[in-house]
Amino acid sequence: LAMLRLIYAPLVVRDRAAKVVPWAAEAVTVVDPTTVAVKLRAGLKFHDGKPVTAEDLKFTFDLIAEKKFPAMARVADSVESVEVTGPATARIMLKRPSASFIPTVLGYAFIVPKHIWESIPLANWGSAPGSTGTDPSQVIGSGPFRFVEWIAADHATMERWPDYWVPEMLPSIDR
Repeated sequence: LAMLRLIYAPLVVRDRAAKVVPWAAEAVTVVDPTTVAVKLRAGLKFHDGKPVTAEDLKFTFDLIAEKKFPAMARVADSVESVEVTGPATARIMLKRPSASFIPTVLGYAFIVPKHIWESIPLANWGSAPGSTGTDPSQVIGSGPFRFVEWIAADHATMERWPDYWVPEMLPSIDR
């Protein structure tokens, strides 16, 4: 999962003082004990240049619930449903109240591109870390590095993504 953090941007992160702050989300608001509103950051885009949308957020959480990925169990265990309320806004309905939902789920979960993942055959999923296969065109995130290649039991290669939405946070290494 450490590699995924380089390819995909989480919705929230912890700052140097350990305070939870929005990251891929511009704002996260507790509406009531079982509803959290998320507004995605303006200008957030995937490595293929397409915008990250609330539809991608809903697709990701629905996919996690449907496929029951063990590494994403905390998402499936917490989220009842996601309602898209605008192009960059959504409401996440929780199964039960959770004071730790924002830091432990939104700080852990990332958004995958619906336009890529919705057409990938299930047989191809999981054959490379953080991907649906070894084809770099399928491993599209919104983090500081983009996926280049993965050679099983040997190495993974990523390169700095120059269009990262936080230019001052660009990695100091190219690959």
